[in-house]
Amino acid sequence: MESFQILNLLRQEIFSELFLIRMVQSNGSAMPRVLRRIKKILFKDPMQGIRDFRHSLEELLALEHPNMTQLLDYREDMHSFFLIFETCNGANLFDEMDQAPQMTENMAAEITRQILSTMVYLHSKGFVYGNLNPQVLMLDDGGNIQDSLNLKLVDIDLQSAIACSGHPLFATPLYFQSPEVIDQYKITDKQDVWATGILLSIMLTGEPPHQNKVNSQLLVRAVIDGTTNFEYDSLEWKETSQNAVEFVRKLLEPDSQKRTKAVTALNDRWLLNITKARKQNQIKVLSQQVCNTFKSFMSELRFYQSLSDLIQIVTISQDEGKLLTYLFRQKDQTGEGFLKMDDIREVYQDYSGGLVEPSVIDANLSKCTISISKRGQIRYREFIEVLAKKQLDAQKQRVRKCFNQYDEKRLSNNKLRYDYVKPALLYKTEVKKMIGAIAKSNNNQSENYLNDHDKDQDDYLTIDEAMGLVIMLATAQSS
Repeated sequence: MESFQILNLLRQEIFSELFLIRMVQSNGSAMPRVLRRIKKILFKDPMQGIRDFRHSLEELLALEHPNMTQLLDYREDMHSFFLIFETCNGANLFDEMDQAPQMTENMAAEITRQILSTMVYLHSKGFVYGNLNPQVLMLDDGGNIQDSLNLKLVDIDLQSAIACSGHPLFATPLYFQSPEVIDQYKITDKQDVWATGILLSIMLTGEPPHQNKVNSQLLVRAVIDGTTNFEYDSLEWKETSQNAVEFVRKLLEPDSQKRTKAVTALNDRWLLNITKARKQNQIKVLSQQVCNTFKSFMSELRFYQSLSDLIQIVTISQDEGKLLTYLFRQKDQTGEGFLKMDDIREVYQDYSGGLVEPSVIDANLSKCTISISKRGQIRYREFIEVLAKKQLDAQKQRVRKCFNQYDEKRLSNNKLRYDYVKPALLYKTEVKKMIGAIAKSNNNQSENYLNDHDKDQDDYLTIDEAMGLVIMLATAQSS
């Protein structure tokens, strides 16, 4: 790996960090690139998982497709993998659609065509993406959804790491996962076809085909059993062409053996005809109601995703805390649990691959109690707790922000004229729907969790109470 300079931190992720860097070439020129650090604590079985991921990375280096960001190089140390990618400076596709003045069936078809083209390529190389959702679909640099739509699928390296991790991690909401994945965690290329069908449904009607089902536990059970009625003749589908409806049916066939393959779907009559019509400027505009429904659903989706991230942060911080404790103990010659600040800096810098700014480490150290009796040393367990609290508090703040946006949309959405909808509060049916979207649980568990956190027993939760419920759920799942 050539030398590089870190320009800034792009994104703090659950299992990794993303940096914008400048690669210094041998001729002295510099190229902007993206560096991702993936923590090895992700892997449940370190030896097998890391070996499998290392093999996967060698195969990823050979992949090249116009709708994928390309992995250029990678390295590893004892604690992390470091991956170099080409940059993708475009906006998130669904964020751009959220801001668009109108949505069209033609645009949905072109997006689906590019997704399927990428899936066909991946499947031909023996890869399954496995976690296809709105977060991983970006626009190419300078592209826009109206004129020059060109997608970039990102994070295939992260999905590969998760697949090798041994953890049953799911997309959010759960219905982006196919019946066979939710029930048996059996991931095949048909999972990508199912997720493509969910995405297309959202683009055509503004929401998934089962969004009106408020009981998410029963919904997930029905998806697993193949008994879900997606109600393609309902009001939500009334302006969608019949060929489009039939295409979605093929993608969302509950039986994976009967579900169409990506290569077959790519050559579907509706997809070919409407993509051609778009090029001839024959546009089928969807109603304003579809746009409004889409905006409302996206705010709900972001809220659910932030809660799902909260669950994963609770889980990963426990594993990370155990590893850091072990590393600090190797430096602790007295075994009393205290270290000098310089020793803590050294160990943590080594753990983070030297990517954390010294000022950030010092800011965390400043929140720790300096022991006078230990000659100015710090209990390293406290430093670990400060790190975990900082990450948890930052995610809680993101959850509150996403909830406020969702709350505004749910109150203004004409489809939600229910008496129980109140500002800044989640009713018990909304809480059950929320739990069902982010975690596998049954109705009895949901009811118990709700009762435990509904302090005044009025069937409503504040956002802080809801987060407490989610943290309890995460703790129960990781124990």
